[in-house]
Amino acid sequence: MKKFFIYSLSVLLLQGCMVAAKPYTPLLDGVGYLTTKDKPTDIPDTIKESLMTLTDEMIDHFILENKNVFVSAPSLVLALAMTAQGAKDNTLDQMMNSMKLSDLSMDVVNEGLRALQLSMIQKKGIEFHLTNSIWIRDTFKQRVLASFLEANKTYYAPMIASGDFNDPAMVDAINDWVSVATRKKIKTAIDEPIHPLTQMFLINTLYFKGDWLIPFDKANTVKDMFGAHSVDMMAIVENYLYTKQDSTQYIALPYKDSDVVMVIALRQDGKPTSMSQLV
Repeated sequence: MKKFFIYSLSVLLLQGCMVAAKPYTPLLDGVGYLTTKDKPTDIPDTIKESLMTLTDEMIDHFILENKNVFVSAPSLVLALAMTAQGAKDNTLDQMMNSMKLSDLSMDVVNEGLRALQLSMIQKKGIEFHLTNSIWIRDTFKQRVLASFLEANKTYYAPMIASGDFNDPAMVDAINDWVSVATRKKIKTAIDEPIHPLTQMFLINTLYFKGDWLIPFDKANTVKDMFGAHSVDMMAIVENYLYTKQDSTQYIALPYKDSDVVMVIALRQDGKPTSMSQLV
């Protein structure tokens, strides 16, 4: 039996937008993100809890590499959820379990993740751009069910296109999309050549940019030791929400004109802090 590979790529960042490419043909009219002005419905608590659990597992996995990492459970789940629109039976069960959503129906997951996306992109005072895209090998597109495309269009609004995966220009087109979506912070999402068994790429990008409510003065940036390394450290004397629990210190840095805050956790032993400890 011939095997096919379908990749779900979760491309994480703090910045984003979009570009049109040449060597592919759009299949639907999705622009890559939800454009509705509808107010987001409440995000189910089960989805919030699954994202926290998945974040902890991602941190536990990547921390084994003993280097700095930046992870986003929403980005991973959105890419997997788009893929899951074409799954069924045991495959679907395994995908739902990997997303920590096995107790929910696909309809509930889709509605919940749609609400999550809307809550992100409709945040005030910050730039939070989210894009989804699906790239299909041209010789495989006839095997892609219309129901898969329509479900993704309804809940994730990806840009969907097909092209010749043997053409190096297709690799450039996909990477250009990601580069524009991440403001050139991530310039390479896939490498050439594309494996001959790869039939589809499903890509999510997240871009965040916000101004601090209380800006840091660059003149106060100094070199200091962080562990065994000398790094640039911002410095400011201000009043912030701060607490210490056991051996972990927490501080919340608010963004300007927004209800979004950055919460920083610093454990005395240097180990990562779980999401359950932050909320």
